[in-house]
Amino acid sequence: MRSSRRTMRILLLLIIWTSVTVSIIEGQSAQERLSQTELKVRSPYTMIGETETIHCVCRNGSLPITYTLFLNQTTVDKKTATKERGSTFTVTIYNETRLGQYKCKANNSLKYTSYSAGFTYILQERVSRPQLTVSSLVTTIGSVEPVHCSSALGSLPITYTLRLGNAAVSSATVWRERSAMFHAIIHNVTSLGPYTCAANHSGSDIVLSEPFSFVLSAPTSPWLLLGVRLLIFINLLLLTLTVQLMAYSSRCCRERTAPGRSKT
Repeated sequence: MRSSRRTMRILLLLIIWTSVTVSIIEGQSAQERLSQTELKVRSPYTMIGETETIHCVCRNGSLPITYTLFLNQTTVDKKTATKERGSTFTVTIYNETRLGQYKCKANNSLKYTSYSAGFTYILQERVSRPQLTVSSLVTTIGSVEPVHCSSALGSLPITYTLRLGNAAVSSATVWRERSAMFHAIIHNVTSLGPYTCAANHSGSDIVLSEPFSFVLSAPTSPWLLLGVRLLIFINLLLLTLTVQLMAYSSRCCRERTAPGRSKT
């Protein structure tokens, strides 16, 4: 009887010890296992000469974690995170071979390893300084003037914004053409300018054109027009009379000097 009780106690102790050990092992395993490594960038677009930041992070896994950044299977840099769960790398896009493919690798002291998905930057051409052109320099109050904005260089799509001073008048994003057409309404003198065209795309800073201002034409009075027309009429009339008088004088001279007319 005593032997049976002793055996039961031993079996119960073994069951408790086994369950506790399994729980500890599973808890440690879940804590130490690295999650899928993530590669994050500010923007997928870049340009030659730009310096970009790449962030590698594992949201789960025991610290410290060592992150390695690869460019086409070549190690770019390696950093160990002891407190944070991620690490940031900087890369400079010297040429097209630096566009990618980039990958992040993460591993910790327990030899768990995790890789991110591959990533390649998209190369964009820098937007050149836009040109602002108009059909006429002179305008009047109440007129609607077409304003043309265009950039010779820059990857599409390009967003153009027409500005009056520091205020945006209108904007347009072009996907095929390198230019955009706007209309400036001349409400009053402050609407004359200065106007500027702003151009940019998703990977570049805003570039501004040279400022431009319209010139207001002088107001024309109807009495002034009538006076000008009357003056022109008088000048034409005087010119006609002068020509007729000259013709009459010339005819008289010819008649006096004609042959056959002699004094008797």
